[in-house]
Amino acid sequence: FSSASQLSDIYDEFAHVVIQLLPFDRITVNVLDAEEENITIAYHSGLHIEGRQQGTVMPLSGTLSEAAVRSRAVVLFKPTEADEVHRRYPALGSGFEQGVRAYMAAPLIVNDEVIGTLQVRSADADAFNEHAQTLAQSIANQVAGTIANAQLYEEIQVTAREMAILADIGRLFSSATQLSDIYDEFAHIVKTLVPFDRIVVNLLDADKKNGRVAFHSGLKIEGWDQGTTNPMSGLFAEEIVQSRRAAIFHPTALDEVKERYPGMGVTYAAGLRSMIGAPLIANDEVIGTIQMRSVA
Repeated sequence: FSSASQLSDIYDEFAHVVIQLLPFDRITVNVLDAEEENITIAYHSGLHIEGRQQGTVMPLSGTLSEAAVRSRAVVLFKPTEADEVHRRYPALGSGFEQGVRAYMAAPLIVNDEVIGTLQVRSADADAFNEHAQTLAQSIANQVAGTIANAQLYEEIQVTAREMAILADIGRLFSSATQLSDIYDEFAHIVKTLVPFDRIVVNLLDADKKNGRVAFHSGLKIEGWDQGTTNPMSGLFAEEIVQSRRAAIFHPTALDEVKERYPGMGVTYAAGLRSMIGAPLIANDEVIGTIQMRSVA
């Protein structure tokens, strides 16, 4: 691991080495997002568990990772009944159903901060003992720094890509003589940064009580075509304009939409389930909004 520049290139070799020390049926490396209280599966090998693939993001709550993160120590769990699993670590239920009988999680700690967990699982209830716990923490200590560095590298790469895309948008608009000529290209660029099923640019009238659809692309919604003017009251855009801040809305039911944004019922009915928007501000004045919406 100390010589690794791309973790994806060596994870399989790492798993091969670990299994010689800690025989397992499944191994996972989970990365913690402490702020969002979730974990992402950065790598797994062995037994396939539905809904637990690489890249899967899960709430930290109810997981063995949570126990390892909170205690900052190796956690060993050897359940004998499904009720015990569901009572203590509900997230382990699917693995138990597939025959897993021993679970062990070790915290990945860098500079006194827990950044994730290393987990091994086995169908053999006696696979892990006290010595195995010591080994698991030693392995976790060896690889934690490299995983943190690789994480930072990936974050830098993502930031650099985002900055490059934003620069492309800036160049596009600065060279435009007619906005109508570049909106489609603008939408194409934005979609590489924020995937969407519909994008809308709304411009406010002088008293900021109405908004005109200056441009839209993607899923069509009746009554919200280009050039259409609608009252701002009861819309998602109204909150963005008043707060002068970006906002996100993930409704799960039509009643929730009608309660918060009565004018957005048609959007939910069209199948859009996620909304994100930001104010357009010029000379310290909000002149409109840009919104992206998705069916996911």
